[in-house]
Amino acid sequence: MINSEELKNIFYFGFNKACDWQLLDELEVLIQEGAINYSRKTISSKDNYFKILDKIKVIDGLGPQGKGHMALKEITRDYLERLGKKALSEFQILGMHPDVISSDKKIAIECGITDPGGILILLSNQNILFVGVLPYPGDDNNLFLHKFSRGANFLDYKNWKLSKLREVFRQTEK
Repeated sequence: MINSEELKNIFYFGFNKACDWQLLDELEVLIQEGAINYSRKTISSKDNYFKILDKIKVIDGLGPQGKGHMALKEITRDYLERLGKKALSEFQILGMHPDVISSDKKIAIECGITDPGGILILLSNQNILFVGVLPYPGDDNNLFLHKFSRGANFLDYKNWKLSKLREVFRQTEK
């Protein structure tokens, strides 16, 4: 079972100051309780990442798209193509712009450091099968795609959360 510390390394690449521990703890509980399914899959070697990194040319003015981030996006596009899916970059869905999304909008993947709250937002779209996170390479020789999908209790969680929010707002109205 995955814990908050491991989730921190997936979403924040170990940068503690940027962490939203409350959200990481919530994701840990959601995974433990079956509201979100979690798995990971090797999709590239670290050597392949560095080969792609060496080929990337960065053009000024394109925003915060560093070479490392662009290499992860390229690996993600290759992964989707191996699944027989066309990849789109920065496509808007639910007010978000996942780094890479399949053209059928069933798989959304974030690369590098990313907000874990996006997982909950994207999974609320019934069309999305899973949301992936591909972090920067660490000590391992492989790059892992961390996959999050709706579990059997996901709708129960969403309904419970909405009821708790309504309860809080009704109390403040008095």
